Amino acid sequence: MISIFCRPSDEVASGHSLKKIRQELRTLGQPTHDLEESKRIVHGQLQEIARAEATKKKRRIVLREQKKQRKQASKTEQELRELSSRERTLKSQLQRQEASFARQEIFRFLASGRYELNPLSLANAVANLPYSGWRQSIRRSTKSRSKIVNGSRMQIFKAIRFLSESANKQSEKDIVSVFRAGIPLLPNRHSLARTELAKNWFFLERAMRQSRKKTQDPTVRHFPITELYFENLYSATQVETVVAGHEQIVLPNKRAIIRNKRPVRSKA
Repeated sequence: MISIFCRPSDEVASGHSLKKIRQELRTLGQPTHDLEESKRIVHGQLQEIARAEATKKKRRIVLREQKKQRKQASKTEQELRELSSRERTLKSQLQRQEASFARQEIFRFLASGRYELNPLSLANAVANLPYSGWRQSIRRSTKSRSKIVNGSRMQIFKAIRFLSESANKQSEKDIVSVFRAGIPLLPNRHSLARTELAKNWFFLERAMRQSRKKTQDPTVRHFPITELYFENLYSATQVETVVAGHEQIVLPNKRAIIRNKRPVRSKA
């Protein structure tokens, strides 16, 4: 799928032109098969003629038949070469037009503004490219539920975005404090991320400090934080892993959280 967008192409493509090329490629299949079969038969007959023992009287007949079969073999080879050349040309043209069409459809999807720009919408839009346009791709793909649409990485990204919104326009020190205090209080929809971020607080704190070098815009801060968090986590040394174990945030149990949230009744 990704390779389609990496192919250089300056051709103008449409769904109709792609369909026309694919139809012509399909029509080449049967003639190619027939010529291959004819070639096999002719070569078999030539081998039989070469093995045949003939008297001087019949030698002329054998040579005449041999010449005829060789002429037929040469004609078949020529037709096969022409078909193969046409097939290579069509496949090359198809690859270029598919690349152009796929990029064109992605730009149309982004410009439409009809769908929220998130990983699932983008995945649905490109899932069937370049065999259909982005609208048809979305209609087909949304019928099947994605099992990884809200995977662990996406949940962690959403939790970091949630915490970033609470720490908007604050200094680096305050942002770190807001994140540390906010992780145990994350809503239940972020339960998986709450556990993971608390366990790996060492790497998250480092990512937050490093992210200041990438962007000062608080509205997009969660992107570099998430990127650097996973980068630090998966490239950690054995020493860093040990340190992270000591630095992790200890989460209160659920009963303690519920008890702390209960309103205190006055003794009247």
